Amino acid sequence: MRRTVLVLGGTGVLGAALCARFSALGDEVVATARAGSRRRAAPAPGAALVPLDVTDEEGWPAALRAVGPERVDLVVDAIGAYTPAPLHTDKSAAERVLWVNSLARGRLLDQLVARLSPGSGVVRVDSSLGDFPSRTDTLVSAAKAADRVMSYALADSCRRRGVSFGSLVLTAVEESLDARQRALFVRRFGHEPPSAAAVAEAVSGLAALSGIAPGSARLWFPWHGIGGDPLAEDPC
Repeated sequence: MRRTVLVLGGTGVLGAALCARFSALGDEVVATARAGSRRRAAPAPGAALVPLDVTDEEGWPAALRAVGPERVDLVVDAIGAYTPAPLHTDKSAAERVLWVNSLARGRLLDQLVARLSPGSGVVRVDSSLGDFPSRTDTLVSAAKAADRVMSYALADSCRRRGVSFGSLVLTAVEESLDARQRALFVRRFGHEPPSAAAVAEAVSGLAALSGIAPGSARLWFPWHGIGGDPLAEDPC
């Protein structure tokens, strides 16, 4: 059956792959992205694009009206902002990273879930930094740790509304790593990092799994062990 799939952050490296995956499955895809983003790209042939800036809460109602959450069968959350800067970076840059990756992202999903019909689903692409903080990426780690709490709260909200919930916990995708990081990844895990297309395929599988399993479903891709910094020269 043809579904309507909403991909939040649908023009990033992973978001574009997600749009392509669900379009290939025959779904109607609606993608959101911040207008004027430097990383903006076409989400996928045939996908509709709705401008949405997660930091502009006043603009959410108009974007949500354009999306029509009541007709959406699956929401895939691929929103994110990355910076290698430490916690003592420029205040405005730090606030954006924290706002995009945790508070705003969670609040937007909360408003979406309240409008979804029972039987629909939500899948989030989460970061392993939320469980195992990096000593080098301290700012993003702090944001992702807060976002992990948001995922728990959203899972509860979905359960109360009869909406399935899944979380794919991701270390990295191949396209986002430079040569040094890829080498460190292979040394750490013993295999190449997954491509964005492979992760998108896993997300589509998790969406199906969470739809038939009671409660919420969680998938690690890949698991890298307790206490490890996956891309550190000397992981603890």
